[in-house]
Amino acid sequence: MDSQETDNEIFLVKHGYYGFTLEDEILSVLLKAIRQQRMVRLVNRSNKTTRTMEETISIVPMQIFVSTRTGRRFLCGYQPQTRRFSTRRLDQIQKVTLLETYEDYDFFKVKLKNNLPFCFGVSFGADHEMDTIRLTLSVREGPEDYIIHRLEREGRGGTITRVEPNVWAYEITVFDGNELMPWIKTFIGRILSFESSNPFLRRKFYHDLKEMAGMYDLI
Repeated sequence: MDSQETDNEIFLVKHGYYGFTLEDEILSVLLKAIRQQRMVRLVNRSNKTTRTMEETISIVPMQIFVSTRTGRRFLCGYQPQTRRFSTRRLDQIQKVTLLETYEDYDFFKVKLKNNLPFCFGVSFGADHEMDTIRLTLSVREGPEDYIIHRLEREGRGGTITRVEPNVWAYEITVFDGNELMPWIKTFIGRILSFESSNPFLRRKFYHDLKEMAGMYDLI
């Protein structure tokens, strides 16, 4: 097939999330900034609390992330002021203004590539400390080998170790361990121990287990 035919080819996507088409104007400007290696000024609106919070930030757009589960799109970029990578949901960006070319763009593009293996989702965490998580699971070898295969398939580069017969450990170091928590809870009933370098995550895990057990007591 020659280039002329390729240009006229009709492409189909496996998952179409048409509810996000309202973001396309914002996306178009961000893609232009990425192509031209320019900074942008964002007006970002968040509803994480009971109040709507609005902020204006300067950021160097690097990449667009798309959730394969929800279709939600995120801007990943470098913030010179905080000297950190961060992500912003496209549906919370109200306005984008193109700024000047960022001289160190290629340098931070390489840094981003090196950092991405330590992102379980889209978050780079709230600080510079990395979170290490170790999950020890009870797995009946043979009948339940699919659990090991699931760790390999969904574990995103974590280390999987056979501790002893029918006991396996999964360990990973990431920027934001909180992103693993919903996934980890899908192994409830098999978890022998949960350990983390982040005390907040340890408290959160066992607190959530206690609350869940309390719900069953009420039934």
